[in-house]
Amino acid sequence: MMYSIGLGADIEPTKLQAITNVTNGYHQVQATLTATTLFDLETFYFKIFAHATDMDLVLDPTYAVNLTNPGPIVIAKAGIISSDQSATFLVLDDPVLRQFYDLEFVSPQNNVIVPGVTIGGIPVQEARRHTYRLYRIIFPDISLAHTYVGDWVVRLKPNGKWRRDVIKQVLAESTIEYQSWLSPYQGIVPVGFAAAVSSDYRLHVTLSSSNQLPGADVLLTARLTDRGWPAPKGNVDVAVSSQGGPTHNVTLYDDGTHGDQVAADAVWSNHFIQTATPNVYKFLYRSVGYNDRGELGQREATRYLTLMQPEPPPPSRTCVPYLLLRLLLILGLLILLALLYCCWRGKRVIDTQTVSRPPA
Repeated sequence: MMYSIGLGADIEPTKLQAITNVTNGYHQVQATLTATTLFDLETFYFKIFAHATDMDLVLDPTYAVNLTNPGPIVIAKAGIISSDQSATFLVLDDPVLRQFYDLEFVSPQNNVIVPGVTIGGIPVQEARRHTYRLYRIIFPDISLAHTYVGDWVVRLKPNGKWRRDVIKQVLAESTIEYQSWLSPYQGIVPVGFAAAVSSDYRLHVTLSSSNQLPGADVLLTARLTDRGWPAPKGNVDVAVSSQGGPTHNVTLYDDGTHGDQVAADAVWSNHFIQTATPNVYKFLYRSVGYNDRGELGQREATRYLTLMQPEPPPPSRTCVPYLLLRLLLILGLLILLALLYCCWRGKRVIDTQTVSRPPA
């Protein structure tokens, strides 16, 4: 599987898409890493990890959190169901801002996850790096589902230390440049939260385009399964966005219409045709459905599609010196071959004279 990402404005997204199409991978294009896209590079690698290890995403957004709020703030929740065998959680923030708040990862039993804690007797694996914390949890036997089923929460508690004059000094040490409305100078800080699960309950998504040009008809399809069997109790929506364009919310249907082939077969479909503008389109699939035990599970998946005229090939740089160099190279090879042939002929003549010379 191959993945590609383009950052900035001066990129060629059609080439990124062509590269990933060869291996049925996917690409992502991001103009800037700012505001709620600040951690998109990290979460892109997290998606690659999840996809490569055959896991499903539960969620992966970045949030703007206001430190001037006095009480604890629940930033995000990731729902875990008994169909899940393991989960990996990613919590992202700016390390220089941690002195102004406590960022907690909390289990469904309201226990803060700290090094050494266990879930159903199984230790939680934790890794900490510069901007992120990674938690890996292998869930115990389903008989202990009460120890892990429910909402896993990222919670932030402001400690009252934030002040404008202090934040200016602290941000001088930050490697992140804040150039948007998400500004710690105003008390707004970024926090990212992503979760992926290895599970019997799965979301499978595809998108197929009538062509790779603006105006294409894009068929969006999603399928929910539980232990390989269709899981028809659910709903799927797709948020479609593009750089500088509006966001469209597309509802997928499992009713034999809107491009859906068979009703009530746990396959949802719909067409997206608002593609007249050349652009890179982001398709965020969100599903909410029930597994065979009646538990409500959420899943997410993201795909990108580039609809643009192909970039023209680079102009030919053939010039007289280049042609002359090629001619000299070919002439040199011919001379070398001629010399080798003459040496070979001379050796044959000497060998023949030696063989035919009568004995003394």
